[in-house]
Amino acid sequence: IIGMVSLRYYQPELLPSALSTIHTWIGRIVWVLGLSNICLGLIRYQFHKIYDSLLPVIVFGLFGVWVVIVVITWIVLYINRNYTKPEELLLNEKTHPDDNQLMSEDGSINLGAEVVDENQDYCTGCNDIITNYKDHILLLLLNIALVCAMVAILLSIPPDAARYPFKYCPDCVIKRWNNHNFKIPIGLHHNRVPDTTSYTCTGFKFDMDRQYHIIEFTPIITSEFVHHMILYTIPWDASGSPPFDCLDMPESSFPLFMWGIGADPLQLPYSAGIKVGKDTSTEYVVLQVHYNNPTLLSNAFDSSGVEIKMTSHLRENDIGYLILGTNFQISLPPQKSLYEISGNCSHRWTESLPFPIRIFSSAIHAHHLGKAIWTELWRGDKRIDWFGETALVYNFNRQDQVPVPLLEILPGDDLITHCIYDTTSRTNITTGGWSSTDEMCLNIVLYYPKLDATTCLSSPSPVDMESPRYYRPNSRLHPNV
Repeated sequence: IIGMVSLRYYQPELLPSALSTIHTWIGRIVWVLGLSNICLGLIRYQFHKIYDSLLPVIVFGLFGVWVVIVVITWIVLYINRNYTKPEELLLNEKTHPDDNQLMSEDGSINLGAEVVDENQDYCTGCNDIITNYKDHILLLLLNIALVCAMVAILLSIPPDAARYPFKYCPDCVIKRWNNHNFKIPIGLHHNRVPDTTSYTCTGFKFDMDRQYHIIEFTPIITSEFVHHMILYTIPWDASGSPPFDCLDMPESSFPLFMWGIGADPLQLPYSAGIKVGKDTSTEYVVLQVHYNNPTLLSNAFDSSGVEIKMTSHLRENDIGYLILGTNFQISLPPQKSLYEISGNCSHRWTESLPFPIRIFSSAIHAHHLGKAIWTELWRGDKRIDWFGETALVYNFNRQDQVPVPLLEILPGDDLITHCIYDTTSRTNITTGGWSSTDEMCLNIVLYYPKLDATTCLSSPSPVDMESPRYYRPNSRLHPNV
C-alpha cells in the first residue's frame, strides 16, 4: 500500500528520466508479484500442501532493490525541493506554442479568449502531487519502516536455520503416513496404566532406492484425544500389521520425530537432515500415538499421522535426537505450589563424545503438574547457557519443538535439566510414569552430527528453592513473567 502511494504521489519532473522509470516499473513488478505470492500462500493454506518456489525469493530481492530506488528518489526530491521551471523550458514554451496558443506582444499566452500570465504556476493535476518536501520525507520514513520490518523478519530466523529465508526444493518427495479411521482403544494395557491412556503403533516403510534427508515434518491431527506422537525406526517390517499395543518400545527403536499437543510443523536446518532410505537403519518405521481419553468415550476414531518432506540432495550433517532429564523415579509430594527436581546428563557421559555436537531445537515435556522446564549447560564450574522455559507458564496443551540459539556441547560438559511442578491439586504423592496422571521431566533436543545414543537421564534430585544460592534464569520467551 505504501508502495502504491509513493508511486502516485511524487513529481516525475524533479527526477532524472531513468530513475523515474526504474522507480515506477520496479514498484509495479513488486506489487504484482506480491499479489501472486499472496495467492500462492492462500492456495497452500487452503489445500494443506507444501508449495515451494523461487517466487518469494524474487519478490524479496526485487522489493529490496525497489526500496533502495525509493530512498534515492526521495533524496533527489529533497535536493530539488525548491524547484522552479528552467528558463530554457519557459523560453521553449514561448517560442514554440501549441496550435491553440498564441503569444501576446506583452509575453502572455492566449488560450482562446483567455489570457494567461506566464508568471503564474499552471499545473495539471496539482491536487495529486505532493509539493511539500516534508511529505516526501514522511513517505521516505514509511519506506524505511518496511526495510526495518524485513530486517526484523530475518533476525527472527534462528541461527543456522536457513541460508536464505525461503526454501526451494524441486526434487523433494513427500510421504504421508497416518491411521485410517482407527478406533481408539480403552483399557488396552491391562491396568499397567489407567484405562484413559493408550499407546498404539502403526507400521510403515520407506521403500526407496536411494538415500534421502528428511527436512520437514508436518503433523496431521484429526482427534482431540491425541496427546503426542513419536515416529520410531525399527529393525523389522510392521507395515502389513494392524495397529498394535506399544506402551514399551524396544531398545532397538530410535525416534525420528516427536510431536506434542499444539506443536507446529518442524523444519530442520539447511545444513542438516535426518537420513533415511537405502543402506540406512531407517527402512522401517512405526508411528506411536499416545491417546488420552479422559471421558472413556467408546466410539472415538482417529486418522492422525505425519507428513514427511525429503530431498535427495543430502546435506552436510545427519540429525539425531537426545532425551535429557530424569528417569521415572519421580516422587512429588502433594500440596506444594512450587516443587523442583533436576536430572543431570553429567560430564562422565559427555566425556565419551567422539566430537562436539550442536543443539538447535528443544521440546520440553511434562504432564499436568508441570510449570517450568529448562536445561543448563555447565562447563566445569561455569554456567555457559540454558534453553527451555523458566517462566511458570508451561502448558500441557501446547508442547512444541522450538528453535534455540545454536549451542555447542563439548566433551566434559554437564547438561542439568530442571523441572518445577505445582502439586496443590493432588492429595497423594505423584510418581513418574507413562500416564497423563503421572509425571515426567524431559527436554528432548535435536542436534547434529548424530550420535548412536538417544538418552542421557538420571535419577531426580530435589532442589532447595529456599536456598540463598538458588538460581533460576530469567525467561527469554516471557521476559515480564
